[in-house]
Amino acid sequence: MYLLDSVRGPTLIGLGLSLSLYGVLIAQMSLYWRTYALTSDKKDKIWIRYLMLYLFGLETVMVFYDIEATASCLFSPTPALYTPEDSTNPLLSTNAILTVLLSTPVQMFLSWRIFALSRSKLIAASIIALAGRSLVSGMMTASITPRGVLPAEFQFSSDPSNIPMVVWLLSSALADILITVGLVAYLVRWAHLQLAG
Repeated sequence: MYLLDSVRGPTLIGLGLSLSLYGVLIAQMSLYWRTYALTSDKKDKIWIRYLMLYLFGLETVMVFYDIEATASCLFSPTPALYTPEDSTNPLLSTNAILTVLLSTPVQMFLSWRIFALSRSKLIAASIIALAGRSLVSGMMTASITPRGVLPAEFQFSSDPSNIPMVVWLLSSALADILITVGLVAYLVRWAHLQLAG
């Protein structure tokens, strides 16, 4: 029972953070829609508007997924993440699918933005390659994730089934690092030009 009690508190805290950030997203979406999507003088391209709707819709699905996963963890004697191995619990693999379907378009959009600002083809192409690798590895992770296995039994090891998960997380982290480096390099260069001019 100690293992279950040590999971329920952090799960509830995570849901609270997720719902708080979802509230921020709603505020940002309403501001974006009023400023860039509906006004005639500052209209965004149509594909950017559809991308924002896609991301908002998928984040809404993720929030409902988080609520379901938290409710199953908090209100059942044996949380759904800890059911016997013969269960068909989709919660473990759903997280990987939703995460890559949300993060990959964001990373690719930011690579396009970095290219539009700095004209750096190398950084943009590297981010796209890492985002694509993250998408494929995340989907592979979702397809091979063991269902109902306790975290103590499913550890990072030399088991070949862990390789897609490691590649997914590593590719996503490297893409995020390259995005940060690309944006910071552009901002530093822009600041130097502003100070010099």
